[in-house]
Amino acid sequence: MALLRRLSAATAATTIALVVVGGIVRATGSGDACPQWPGCFPGRVLPPLEVHAIVEFSHRLVALVLSILIVATAWVAWRRERRDPVVLWTAVAAVVVLVVQSAIGAIRIETGPKALVTTLHFLTAMALLSLVIVTATAARVPRGNRGGDDPTVTPGFRRTVWWTVGLTGVLLLVGAYVRGEGAGLVFLDWPLMDGEFVPDLAGDGTVAAFAHRVLAAIAVGLGAVLVARTRKVTHRGVRALAWTALGLLVVQAGLGAAAVLTRLAPWSVAGHVAGSSLAWAALVALAATAQQVAPRRVAAPQRPPGPGR
Repeated sequence: MALLRRLSAATAATTIALVVVGGIVRATGSGDACPQWPGCFPGRVLPPLEVHAIVEFSHRLVALVLSILIVATAWVAWRRERRDPVVLWTAVAAVVVLVVQSAIGAIRIETGPKALVTTLHFLTAMALLSLVIVTATAARVPRGNRGGDDPTVTPGFRRTVWWTVGLTGVLLLVGAYVRGEGAGLVFLDWPLMDGEFVPDLAGDGTVAAFAHRVLAAIAVGLGAVLVARTRKVTHRGVRALAWTALGLLVVQAGLGAAAVLTRLAPWSVAGHVAGSSLAWAALVALAATAQQVAPRRVAAPQRPPGPGR
């Protein structure tokens, strides 16, 4: 398990790095600086000494390192942890999603910044991040030691965690759509929208932008509820992850406001994408950890057969 723990942790960190670098590519408009895939220009693999080309090529290098780590993690899980379905199948599924993600990235290079392709590329990255986070979390605890050691992680608390994860997933989906449609500056003020809490939603992109802000506020509220409910939780990892998730959701909301108020300055857009990946990773890790440390369900004892049975 030691090798698997190190590999899965490195894979999770590299996946986050890939999303962050992808956010920088998006914020700086470097996505088309290398028009050929997998090389950069026809007849040459390495990029020219130009900022945008180097930024885009660095994204591909991180993706290459991540591909090697994901395949290595899946191989070790298959060879050594075949009896652990959580570790095995999340590691194998990550390989499948990696192939899909690479194909979408190649399509993105060929077709240019199409809204649908860009949105799918980001959402597939979040799915990949979820899988590697679950693998890394499960690899930290041997299969036989999972469950049954913290009755304070109640079903109600776990439901709150999953509601927060689900709503944040919808938030990421809507945010990716807003970016893909170029609707980030539909409203130029914050926290109001055209000076109102509920603006006129007749214009292009206004519904998505309004929904994005509302969902962000609800996500922060649910994060606060999670932290409040950890007062009765004794597991330190669960408490730490809940506080981390809340902090990242607040930072994420602040970076979203900064993106609007700075008129999509590259640092704010890159930070907003990075914040979304970190907040999502923290919530997935929280859900996986809470599931692991929650008490096992004990089957009800069967009644002995009565007379005449």
